[in-house]
Amino acid sequence: MAEKNGYPPGHPSWVDIGTDVEAAKGFYGAVFGWGALQAGPLESTGGYGFFAKAGKMVAGFGPKTGRPA
Repeated sequence: MAEKNGYPPGHPSWVDIGTDVEAAKGFYGAVFGWGALQAGPLESTGGYGFFAKAGKMVAGFGPKTGRPA
């Protein structure tokens, strides 16, 4: 698959999801082969982390908070 190296202004280029983190890790790992990386200690990041593929970050995740993501 070709790697994108730029985006025209106004086009989405990053995805964050507020979800059941453990379920999302299993789902996106199985479907896309993404691995999960924690951004840092849970106390300071609120559970935010990243999905990565082939050593590159592809999306962000965090726990559902009851607010829109």
